[in-house]
Amino acid sequence: MYLMTAQLAAKKRAVLKADTGAKAINWLIMSRAAAIAVSKTDQMRIFDPNTTQQANAWSIDYRKFHDVWVPKISLARCMG
Repeated sequence: MYLMTAQLAAKKRAVLKADTGAKAINWLIMSRAAAIAVSKTDQMRIFDPNTTQQANAWSIDYRKFHDVWVPKISLARCMG
């Protein structure tokens, strides 16, 4: 199974990671009411034209992380 709860990880004293049998998922289709979508933007860095080496222009660097949380009460909606 792909899911590993934080409680289980704490019991095993392990870092949250995918199960060995997990598959790479490109699309996740479920009820909109079942999932809590989270998007996080890491610290943004802005470089002026004197610092940027690829071009004489301003450059912006940041990382975007996406996550989907499914509460246990909503898990039944996902399993269909």
